[in-house]
Amino acid sequence: MSNIGRLTSFPLGGDIAWQLSAPPQWRRFAPSMREAVLLPEPVAWSADFATGAYLRAGHAASPGDMFVCVRSSPALMQGEDGLHVFAADEAPVLPGIGLDVWGQFQNRCTNHNANPAGLVNISKGGAAAVLSVVDDAAALAEAGLSGVCSSGKVYKLDNSAGSGVAWAWAAGQFASATPHTPSLYYRGSACQLGFAQSGGASVSGARTDLPASAAYVAAEGPAYAPSSSSRWWALYAGPGATVHFVLNQLVESSFAVPPIVTGGAAATRFASDIVIPAFDVLAPAFALGEGFRGRDIIDLVRLSDPSPRTIWSRGTDDGNCITLAIGTGNKLRLSVRNGGADDLVLETAEAFAAPGRKVIDYVCANGAWSLEATGVAGGAHGGSCVLPALAAARIGSAFGGGACLNGAVEFSSIERIS
Repeated sequence: MSNIGRLTSFPLGGDIAWQLSAPPQWRRFAPSMREAVLLPEPVAWSADFATGAYLRAGHAASPGDMFVCVRSSPALMQGEDGLHVFAADEAPVLPGIGLDVWGQFQNRCTNHNANPAGLVNISKGGAAAVLSVVDDAAALAEAGLSGVCSSGKVYKLDNSAGSGVAWAWAAGQFASATPHTPSLYYRGSACQLGFAQSGGASVSGARTDLPASAAYVAAEGPAYAPSSSSRWWALYAGPGATVHFVLNQLVESSFAVPPIVTGGAAATRFASDIVIPAFDVLAPAFALGEGFRGRDIIDLVRLSDPSPRTIWSRGTDDGNCITLAIGTGNKLRLSVRNGGADDLVLETAEAFAAPGRKVIDYVCANGAWSLEATGVAGGAHGGSCVLPALAAARIGSAFGGGACLNGAVEFSSIERIS
């Protein structure tokens, strides 16, 4: 038996290390010890994305033999060491806690959000307030942001002389009247994150109070669907307050996403398209078409996404595949499609009730389908259907590239059924 020990981003009990209302929900959980994962020998494919321990056809394998990433933009990530670094175009996002798989998102803000050199496309409201660009290199380095904010410059909204609320707002309005979410890194007190309307006038109600912090921390504001798309990202400072901020962001989404750097125009982080190479060779070599089983460990950081979150999909195309996903109601779902129609849908009776580290075990075999997961009593079992041809395998997205996990896969394995 293989015994792969790993460090995890989650406590064993699944408790989170901070309140989800404080940092954005893409932030990770505090590290603790992982239990060992026991695997039968040989496995067809096993990837411990957290430690880089990879097996293919029962033998140690290189990352390039295990998975291939296609993404035509860099992606910012934060490792367990707290440092923020870029994954280059086409490089997988492996920040030390798993394989991060996100869909496509655009930061609508058009200012220079990582390395400001002036007040281009960012303005302030409040007569007594001063908005400026200042050096804050030491505080950025302490927060692990120096690799991204390399100039050491940040925005400073100084309302120390103000008797009323002041605000900074960034150009780049909503894409539509659908929910958008603001986020940023900041240090300061007596501030709120929300939105401004046309001309920079403040928008009351749609704001989130940010806790006082002497060091830079990440935060997100409320998801907001306005009556008009003429709304912008905005940060508010109360009377007498001063706040430093950087990496401001506005995305068309009901949740915050990892920061996307802008340099005077809106910027897009494209989806990570991740596949297992030569799966059409691996699958018949291990007779996976006759049935397979496996385990996945994921980092579930949110509940109630507006669309399903795919953990993996295996088959030939969207109409002929097996897909493991979390549905919009937070239930785990294993579905089989043949000829463009659902042949089998296996769904847990219970939904995930809380975020945390989720261990998922499954069996895909005619007459012996099953699905189990931590935090979900009873699982789901039974059903009979033929497996589609296993010519390709995707990680974290469905065929066609949609329904992305928008989170991290810590571990994944595929085993033949003897």
